[in-house]
Amino acid sequence: MGLAVLILLVGLAGTGLIFQVVATRNDQQKFQAPGELVDVGGYQLHIHCIGNGSPTIILDALGNGSSASWGLVQPEIAQSTRVCAYDRASAGWSERGPTPRDMNQHVRELHTLLAGARVGGPYVLVGHSYGGRIAGVYAKTYPRDVAGMVLIDPGRLDDDPRFPPQHHKERAAERGLITIARCSNRSA
Repeated sequence: MGLAVLILLVGLAGTGLIFQVVATRNDQQKFQAPGELVDVGGYQLHIHCIGNGSPTIILDALGNGSSASWGLVQPEIAQSTRVCAYDRASAGWSERGPTPRDMNQHVRELHTLLAGARVGGPYVLVGHSYGGRIAGVYAKTYPRDVAGMVLIDPGRLDDDPRFPPQHHKERAAERGLITIARCSNRSA
C-alpha cells in the first residue's frame, strides 16, 4: 500500500513538472518580449524603447512589477521623446540575476543594460515605488547621465535596508538642511 502511494505521488509530481515545462514554453512562444534582451554579465535583461528625441525617459516599475506596467503610459510619452521601459532581473521577460538582489546591484544592472542597449542619455528617470528608490540611487551614482527624475510614491530611501549604507549619512545631512530651511521660512 505504501509503495503504491509513493509511486502515485512521484507520478503526479512528474506529470506536474512536464505540464509546467510545456506550458512555460508555450507562453514564451505566445507572449514574446516586445523589446530586446541584453546581456548584462551572463544573464539577460529586457528593455523596450520606442519614440525619438531627447532626453530619454527610463521607466522603472514598482517592486515586483514589469515593463508591461507602463503599457498605457509609454506610447503616450513616445509621442514626444524616446522612452524605454525595462524589467529588473527575475521580472517580466528578464532572466534571474545573481544575488545579492540589493539596490547597488539594481543600479549596476540598469547602467549596464542602458550601455548594452546603446540607450544614450541624458535620462529622465521615472520610478514608481521601489523603482523610484532605484532612480534616486542611480542619479546619485551617475549624476552626469541624469537630467531629472519623476518619483511616484517612492517612500523613504533611508528606511530601506537595500539602500546603500554610504548614502545614509548624506540623507541625514539633507534632512537636517531641509529642517533648517523650514525653520528659517517660518521665522521670516
